[in-house]
Amino acid sequence: MQFIGDPTAEVTVGKTLIVPNQIKISGPSSNVATVMKVVARVNLQNRELEFTEATRLIPLGPDGQEVENITVQPEKATVTAQLFKQLARANLPVKPLTVGLLAPGYQVTGITTTPEKVELTAVPDVLAKMNQVNTDPVSLEDLVAGDNEREVRLQLPAGVTSPVTIVKVKIQVRKINQP
Repeated sequence: MQFIGDPTAEVTVGKTLIVPNQIKISGPSSNVATVMKVVARVNLQNRELEFTEATRLIPLGPDGQEVENITVQPEKATVTAQLFKQLARANLPVKPLTVGLLAPGYQVTGITTTPEKVELTAVPDVLAKMNQVNTDPVSLEDLVAGDNEREVRLQLPAGVTSPVTIVKVKIQVRKINQP
């Protein structure tokens, strides 16, 4: 199989199948002797999904050019190819979001997440627009002095995956000395 043309951006060829997988060539013996391979040329231009097409089988010589006066039996093959979106990975920091207010007389002294960064997988264009991944909001209203830990889901945009979907958010709260 020989692919020509460019598929849609961010697409790569996956599993392919060609039927038949055996052919017979005939012609003048001097021409047959120069055939190095027989290919099915498949145009990938503007393709982005799985496809099946019948394509002519072409005998090629050592220079990659078609060898003349060769009969290929069968003349055509059926090619099936799976195309996949190319994916990229990035390790981005987790940004914990908060809502609400602490009780009067308390203040937040620190917020951390475990893990601090997560690996994300998506098409390159989507990852290029991201510089962090947010958590679902954590309410500050019920927090008390000391370390407050919550398990919180990540807000993953459509098309973005991560092996980590829940992180621990630790919010340190202290009581303020009031006059």
